[in-house]
Parts: sequence; C-alpha cells; structure tokens
Amino acid sequence: MLVYADSIKSSDFSEFQRYLHDIKEQSNRLTAEQQVYLKYLTGYEQGFLGNFEQSIHILQSIPQATVDTELMLRAQSTLLNILTIQGRFAEAFVLADEITQQVPKSENTTARLHALRVVALLYNHAGLYEEALHYSMLAQQQSSQGWDLCPAKQLMIESYYRLKKVEYVDEMYSRAVVSCQQAGDQVFESLVHYYYIRYLLDIEDFQRALQMTNEYYKNVQQLSYEPLHVYYQALKAEVYYLVSDFDSAEQAALEVISRMDTSQYFEAHVIANNILYQLYERQDDYKSALHYHKLLHQTQLQYRDAQSERIRSFHETKAVMQAKTQQIEFLNMENSLLNLQQQVLSKEAQNARLLLGLFVLLLLVLGFLAYQGLMGRHRFKFMAENDELTGISNRYHFNKLAEKSLLHCKKQGLTVGVILFDLDHFKQINDNFGHATGDWVLQQVVQSCRNFMRLDDVFGRLGGEEFAILLPGCHADKALMLAEICRDSIEDIDTRLSGYEFLLTASFGVTSSDTSGFDLKQLLSDADQAMYRAKQSGRNQVHFYTGTASANQPSQYSG
Repeated sequence: MLVYADSIKSSDFSEFQRYLHDIKEQSNRLTAEQQVYLKYLTGYEQGFLGNFEQSIHILQSIPQATVDTELMLRAQSTLLNILTIQGRFAEAFVLADEITQQVPKSENTTARLHALRVVALLYNHAGLYEEALHYSMLAQQQSSQGWDLCPAKQLMIESYYRLKKVEYVDEMYSRAVVSCQQAGDQVFESLVHYYYIRYLLDIEDFQRALQMTNEYYKNVQQLSYEPLHVYYQALKAEVYYLVSDFDSAEQAALEVISRMDTSQYFEAHVIANNILYQLYERQDDYKSALHYHKLLHQTQLQYRDAQSERIRSFHETKAVMQAKTQQIEFLNMENSLLNLQQQVLSKEAQNARLLLGLFVLLLLVLGFLAYQGLMGRHRFKFMAENDELTGISNRYHFNKLAEKSLLHCKKQGLTVGVILFDLDHFKQINDNFGHATGDWVLQQVVQSCRNFMRLDDVFGRLGGEEFAILLPGCHADKALMLAEICRDSIEDIDTRLSGYEFLLTASFGVTSSDTSGFDLKQLLSDADQAMYRAKQSGRNQVHFYTGTASANQPSQYSG
C-alpha cells in the first residue's frame, strides 16, 4: 500500500490521501523502515497542503531515522522543494549542494530524476535560468520513458520562457503535454499550459489565450495546490483585461490580492496590482488607481529585492561551500603531513624515504583532486549533451552543433542536407512488448543508421522516437540516398533478437539548403512537412520537400 500511495501522490492527490489515512490506521503493523517511509509520505502530504513548517519538521527528521540512501535523497529533494516554495534560499542552496553531490552516487533512477528536477526548480525560482536549464536537461537525459519526461520538460519550458527563447516553448509544448498526460501529472501539465498561454500573450494571440485559460483553469480548480491556483488567477486577470472583459479581470485580480502572503506570490501580485491600477484609471477612479499604483511599485521593489537576495544567497552559499571543501582538503593534507612528521621523528633512519613519500603523497592527493574535478565536469557535460539511452546528441546539443555546421557551410558555399525520421507505430511497440523492448529498438536504430554516416555528420535524438541528421557538404540526391539506405537498414533489423517479432519501419523527410536555406528551424520544419507526407502516404517511405507541402514527393528509392 505504501508503494502504491507513493506512485499516485502527484497524479491523484485525493486518492493518495485516502490511502495514507488507511495506512496510518494500521501503522502499528508496519516495520521500522516502513514507518520511516510513511513519515516521508506524510511530509509530502503536508507540503502539498501548504502546511510547510510541519512538512519541513517531518522531512528533516528522516535522514537520522533510516539507512536507506534512496529514501534519504527523496526526502531531501522534497525538503528542497518546500524550502524553495517558501523562499528560504540560503538553506535551499546549501541543501542543493549536498543533493547534487549525492546524485551521481545514487543507483535509483527515480530518486536521481526527482533530485535533479527539484534542483532545477530551485534555480528557476532564484532567477538563475541557465543553471535551471542545465539541471532540467540532465533530468531529461536520464528519463528513458515518455511518462517520466513530464517534470523535466515543464522546467525546460519555464527556463526557455524566462530566457526569452520562446521558439523553444512553442516547439516543446505539444510533446510536454503528451508526456504529462502519459504520467497523469496534472500539476506539471497545468504549469506547461500556463507558460504556453503566457507565450500566446507575448505574441498577442489573445483569443486563443482566453480559450486555453478558461479550459485549463477548470482542471486547476480541482487540484488542492494553492500556488498554481494563485498564478492562474493572475493569468486570468491579464487575459481578461487584454480581451476587454474588465469585470472578470477585476474579479480575478482581487482574488489574487486576497492572498496575503505576497512573498510566495510576488509575480502574481505584480500582475494583479498592475491590472487593477489600469482598470481604475480607465474608470477615472483615481483614488483607487493611486492606491494600486503604490502597491504595484511596492511589490515590484520587494520582488527585485527578493530576486537580488536570492542571487546573493546563491553566490554566498557557493563561496562558503567552496571554502569548506578547500578547508577539508587542507586539513586532510595537514593530517597526512603530521602523521608523516611523527613517523620521521620516530624513525630517523628513514628520513629521506619518508620525506620523499611525503612529497609524492602530496602530489598524488593534488593530482587525484584535480582528476576528480575534471572527470566530474566531463561527466556532467556528457550527460547534458548526449542522449543517455542511445549515446547520440540530445536535442539541445544537436541544435548547437547543427547551427555551428550550418554557419560554416554557408560561409564556404557548401550545400547542407537534412534528414528527419520518425519510427512508425512506436507507441504500439511500447504498449504491446514493454518499454524495455522500445529502448532496445531505439538503440538498434541508432546503431544501424550510424554505420552509414561520416564523421562530420550531426546525428541527434530530438525526443521520443524522432531523430535528425544534418549532412554538411551534401546535395539533395545524396541525402535522399542516405535516407533510403537508413530506411532499408531499419526495416532489416531482426526484431526477434529483442525476444519478440514485430514489424519495424520508419518514415523519412528530407530537405536541403538549396530549397530551405540555412536556418535550422526552417530546415527542420520543411523536413518535418515532408516526413508528415511520408506518413500520410502509407509510412515506411522517404519524401523530399520541394517547396510546398502539396508538392512533397516520394524519392525514387521509396520502398
């Protein structure tokens, strides 16, 4: 019952509470470790309900009550989440440093993913969006299944939105929603919708923003998660104001203002005060307009001060942790020196050898520390840039390498080919034969296609079962030929080696810079249109983009 309650706590909180209540009624039958597990779930419950101090007290007691390193890491991650929501950033950054040191040692994927996501959440709340993007990408790299990608994708969308990289918000939205729906995680799905609606406001698509706000706010109302409710109310106020529904805008804004804890909802209060100030100014109610203008100014100052304090806490904590690490290293070396000196004093005959040993030991210690730091950086860099399952570039790293290659080819006057392909009926493979078989398929497809590529070709997994290949110095006919070779190679994979026998094919879209130019987004969009036509025409085909969607034609090699 404990494991089941744990599995539904974010997807069905009401059911989770009912199970937790039943477990507590029978708690005298639980073992000591199960009692600690129950305590962890209770801490999560209290945090979700907004009883933060009670939640913090429970979660802080868990590391002393268990030897289960996985449960410790999960409790610390949940505690970090609560500290972040409460704005206790000095404590949060210290705890985040401890968690990031434990993550590489953890053998449990779920615990690692949870830890990386919460660290990313902390950095997003602190306004350190590049750092947040780094950790959410690490989480995405370690997510092998669609259903556990949901939180990482939501955090990435938030970071991209805050960094003004809105094209990635538009690009990732649909896949993020699918991942969250697969996971049954309504909180993260609602946050994905929230940032997409904000993106729609930025591009002035007010009617669609209104439609989506009304549709998804109904789901938010069913969730017992106050922060989400408050931010959606602020969003409603802004959307209603922009479509000139001033009465609804006022009602929603006043609902936000009624939440007295401004420190937890700074951004929502800034939006609400600004809407009310503009509304009352339109109505010539200058007394009320002045009141809310003063509140707006006050809240903006508090928000900026809080943001500065968060960043200061981050750098201060980072400096303290570095100093502490250096101090520990220094003390360790000092202890080694003292031990050696004592040996030298007691054995004068061995002075020369011991002194030599001392210097060698110091060199080894320093070399080891340098090596550890270098390997740690390399490991995290690799994890951030490569797809953990297949070993090829992830979407972010593919885009980075492809942009660099496109710039070089454009300067040198070289043609670039782009291939986009998607495995046919991959969901059915996962559903019928299990995700382990799906993982095997993805690995075999990459291995099969890689055999036909050059060293400077850029190969990446864009997400799920979708892949892209950028071919510098490659004309359309050669790109078509490679796509057909890959299509044929995928069809020839012996699926019986997975333990099951099934049909495996892929649909390909191809374009080149001669047709689509040197803009990566345009190249991928055109290749995607061609791939869509390949799927519409019966799948297991290669189509080339010729300039218009209707003109996309199958290649002469189509099977």
